[in-house]
Amino acid sequence: MDRHSEGGRRRDALRVLRVAESGRALVFFPEGTFDAVPGLKRFHVGAFAAAVRGEMPVVPVVILGARRAMPGGAALVRPGRIRVEILEPIAVPASVHAADEMRSEARQRMIARLDEPDLAPVLSASPGSRSACRDAASTSL
Repeated sequence: MDRHSEGGRRRDALRVLRVAESGRALVFFPEGTFDAVPGLKRFHVGAFAAAVRGEMPVVPVVILGARRAMPGGAALVRPGRIRVEILEPIAVPASVHAADEMRSEARQRMIARLDEPDLAPVLSASPGSRSACRDAASTSL
């Protein structure tokens, strides 16, 4: 994703939504970054908006041991073991706030499996929150 220009973000978001609508699988890291601070950061809504738009389930995946293998700022991956856990899929709910609900559910499931703190503020799927379906084309993924 182009993080440096509004036009680039919009172009990339539309491209991802077209792929989702075609039914092809997509892989996202919803935090958008990996750094030295342990913990699960805020999830961007774009991956979940794409899932809603493509009517595709979200399959949360937890990677355990990644910080030992590649600590923040490291230029090289260290030898070691990581464990990848594929969690149960989350179906698209029939809700006007589907993307926000999927994001919250994925986060809860992942936090339950991780050995790291939850660093994100509490998000709600209230009418005042950003509706991913409404903003899908303009949201940076």
